[in-house]
Amino acid sequence: MVLDELNPTVDLELLPVEPIVQALLQKPRDTEIIITGRCHKPHADHDLASVHSEVYCHKHYGDRGVEFKRGVDF
Repeated sequence: MVLDELNPTVDLELLPVEPIVQALLQKPRDTEIIITGRCHKPHADHDLASVHSEVYCHKHYGDRGVEFKRGVDF
């Protein structure tokens, strides 16, 4: 299960972390959890995830005026 951009929603207090933790504690054992999004501080749900990732773009061809690619950039 991919919880895309969950980190910023917790950082911005749009969702409280405790109900997320409780839900993850009840997930089936063989269900993998992937949490994404930039985060300012670690949350308790990170320990329960199979994968936690943040993506930073340090260089992008779009910065040089190259057209964005469907399926890659959007």
